[in-house]
Amino acid sequence: MNNTFSNHTPLRFSTDELMLINKLHIPELNDPLNIKIYWFQARIDSSSFFSKAHSHTFVESHVILNGNTTYAIDGKEFVAQKGQFILIPPNMVHTQRYCSEDLVKISLSFDIIPDNNVPLSTQMLKDISRSPFICDELTEEMMLTIELICAQATRRLSLAPFTVRNGIFTLISEIYYAINQHQHTFSQRVNDDIPDARFISAKKFIDDNIFIKLRSDDVATHVHLSAKQLNRIFIKYEGISVADYISEKKHVAAKELLLNTDMSLQRISER
Repeated sequence: MNNTFSNHTPLRFSTDELMLINKLHIPELNDPLNIKIYWFQARIDSSSFFSKAHSHTFVESHVILNGNTTYAIDGKEFVAQKGQFILIPPNMVHTQRYCSEDLVKISLSFDIIPDNNVPLSTQMLKDISRSPFICDELTEEMMLTIELICAQATRRLSLAPFTVRNGIFTLISEIYYAINQHQHTFSQRVNDDIPDARFISAKKFIDDNIFIKLRSDDVATHVHLSAKQLNRIFIKYEGISVADYISEKKHVAAKELLLNTDMSLQRISER
């Protein structure tokens, strides 16, 4: 398999997609959810399945990459075919009755730990727990994520377990989106009050260049906005204009130099 970039279809972005990408706020290194991943496994042995009905306190999901398999869920039988995924919510009695000899599947089991300080965890657990058993078509995003997880898992590099975990987190997110579509509810929308990336980038640019002559236009150019657009963003999140923000930062920097260095007033003024 030739995996060179030249063999991939070039990415195309609509205006709306560009706006969403460029406004994306990247959180600090912490999980927005309390998720415990029990296993992510590739199964190719058609004889390795439970014949006795059972249940779990966690969420179980299977992705059928080849062949087919029959599940009995709450007394009803479902056949999951190649290109489909199933979701079994917690405490739902189920068993796998039949597997074709060419079965290849991915199994993922995880638990969402409720936490009063993490409302999203509580909401996701509630949505998944009240969900019916789901057997649906794989989305392109799910398939791409699974391919990435498997590629990382076979690299045997020090960062591989962490990138695999991030990939599994993405896969769980895609499964959750599918649940929302089945329930016709979208309780977790993007919070538009979270500062977007352009605001964060502009502030960082000002902080990093506070000791040079800096104008609002310079900052706006750096984040590919007009000065008027950037001012609106700063007023929304900071309550002041870009120019006033720069002035405040310069005053703070001057104060720090006065207190913590032996620089003269003239030198500080020049800086």
